[in-house]
Amino acid sequence: MQIHVLPGPAFPRTATAPGPTLATSMRLRSFAALLRQVWPAPQGECAVDLGAGHGMFATLARRHGFRVTAVDARPRWSAAQALGVAQAQPRPAVDDGIAWVQADVRAFDTTPFAIVPAIGLTYHLPLAAQRDLLVQTAGRPTVIDTEVFDAADPAAIACDRLRPVRLDGLEGALCRETGNYWSAADDQESFWSTHDAFLQMCRDAGRRSVTLIEPTYRSQFGPQRWYVLDAPR
Repeated sequence: MQIHVLPGPAFPRTATAPGPTLATSMRLRSFAALLRQVWPAPQGECAVDLGAGHGMFATLARRHGFRVTAVDARPRWSAAQALGVAQAQPRPAVDDGIAWVQADVRAFDTTPFAIVPAIGLTYHLPLAAQRDLLVQTAGRPTVIDTEVFDAADPAAIACDRLRPVRLDGLEGALCRETGNYWSAADDQESFWSTHDAFLQMCRDAGRRSVTLIEPTYRSQFGPQRWYVLDAPR
């Protein structure tokens, strides 16, 4: 499996982790930079955004030139609802050029799609579901933004939701899910891999290449990283 590196936006290090609003803004900037570098001129290629949530990343991909299907287990929600500044109610249907589908992402058929963004999704899934996703999407570009467990990181050490484990030879941690908008829809516990364990999972899934977006950035739990699997060359 080939490993490549692609430069992404550099964000200033701060004494405290960014809150949800700033963190989402940073991730949107990173995704936009990634799209410009990897897909500078998409010609209406079909993308499926798994775990689309508030839909900001699906909207960004649509504006960049993709035909987008957005899939999430929950009804479409807004970031304002998640932050508690708006009432939790279904968003009205709008013609934004995106096909919105409420479905379990673990069972959704991604084969008709050329590109599979899974942004902020995998670390909310159990290990088996992550492996299934990596196998199912092998051979097609897959964009993953995920927490990376580092047992030596002070933020990870301080988090009582994380429990270091070794599963099937893979180092990482089990994370207790909270059930809020930013969390898994039904799984109570998810698996956070280390960087090396994630690369091993990609090898096991038959991925041809992994592109690392550098530098990493931080969440309140420690390092977070973008990967593009089987990127077009």
